[in-house]
Amino acid sequence: MEANTKANEFFKKGDFPEAKKYYDDAVKRDPKNPKYYCNRGIVFQKLMEFPSALRDFEQCIEFDSKYIKVSDLNN
Repeated sequence: MEANTKANEFFKKGDFPEAKKYYDDAVKRDPKNPKYYCNRGIVFQKLMEFPSALRDFEQCIEFDSKYIKVSDLNN
């Protein structure tokens, strides 16, 4: 199963540490995909790891400045 899909399943269950592991894998497999950085950034927020969340959101914006999820976080 694709790492991002598995991560999304754990996220929906509220198992954020496990979701992070799979988002880490998704980022390793496709390091220029802004969606993976955004999703992992949201997990970091849930885990209260705010500096890591910010890094991932900034990376997401660097790859796609119009990515909606990250843009909406600024409002």
